[in-house]
Amino acid sequence: MIQRRPFVLTAGLLAVAPWLSRPAAAQGGFEVKVLGDPDAPVEIREYSSLTCPHCATWHTDTLPQLRADYIDTGKAKLVYRDFPLDLRAWLASAVAHCAGPESFFAFLDVLYEEQERWAGAPTDAAARRRLRESGLPELWREAGRNDQEVESLLSVAGSVNTLIDLARLGGLAPERARGCLADFALLDWILAAQQEGRQRYDISSTPTIVVAGETLVGAQSADAVARRIEAALGEG
Repeated sequence: MIQRRPFVLTAGLLAVAPWLSRPAAAQGGFEVKVLGDPDAPVEIREYSSLTCPHCATWHTDTLPQLRADYIDTGKAKLVYRDFPLDLRAWLASAVAHCAGPESFFAFLDVLYEEQERWAGAPTDAAARRRLRESGLPELWREAGRNDQEVESLLSVAGSVNTLIDLARLGGLAPERARGCLADFALLDWILAAQQEGRQRYDISSTPTIVVAGETLVGAQSADAVARRIEAALGEG
């Protein structure tokens, strides 16, 4: 079971995860995902990591109430920004974006609801063999990744295989999922969102919710977020 504890991006994580410190590409060609009316008066900006248990709690227990009260009624919109804290989260974000704008939030729901299943999937010899046979490591090599980076992919083979299985159940063909998992323009764009969060809002942990410019750190209650939304609506 994945322990529910704060997830903080540390210098140590960056040191052991060279894929996370890769220069991030510009945002051209990819679409920031918005839940609700893009013209809604209040923006709820969420920075989350798909392997963060507190983010899963926020999505499954808190967001539905805010969605009913504010997003579905046109008072607010949710802007989702990726803030992957580890390799598994980075790859899972790619799968979610691969689903396309119409299915993105449905995929997020599944990935958060099934977080322990895919993020905690063990990597054994069989899992590594299956991933090699899928061709994904070779796609990474063709994309210019070195042996160390390919080995990092194989080190989370259990999670990657399970992500591909979940994507298939959601209607995303395995070959399409593998293609997205080797799309480094997309993967760098995901890291650009993380970089934006650090630079613009000084974010170092997830979830962080920014409501009308005010930063709220941690899995805030629906009431806490609602109070800030109501204040912003009153200010407007």
